[in-house]
Amino acid sequence: MIKNLNSDVGKRINDFDNLEVQTVLTFNQVFPECKLSGYELHDEVVIGLPDAGNTRKISIGNDLIKHKMFSDILYGMDRAEFLLDETDKELDDIMGHPV
Repeated sequence: MIKNLNSDVGKRINDFDNLEVQTVLTFNQVFPECKLSGYELHDEVVIGLPDAGNTRKISIGNDLIKHKMFSDILYGMDRAEFLLDETDKELDDIMGHPV
């Protein structure tokens, strides 16, 4: 399912831009694979231009952040959850290439 979500992220960005209400809550509904956390659900969200590392600049209230618009899936689960042990984070880079 997440693979399917990743393939239409551009369309969903356009759909989000056309919503009357663009908040953290509506962002999380449209993009369940890359939810915004640590913000109030009613904070206004504006999706900006693409940025380095397959991210987008996103304005949340008065904050400007870089945010991935896709999930980081590894072995069927989110990579951050899989690599909870700091020693396993070396798997992120093998011979200078991201994995």
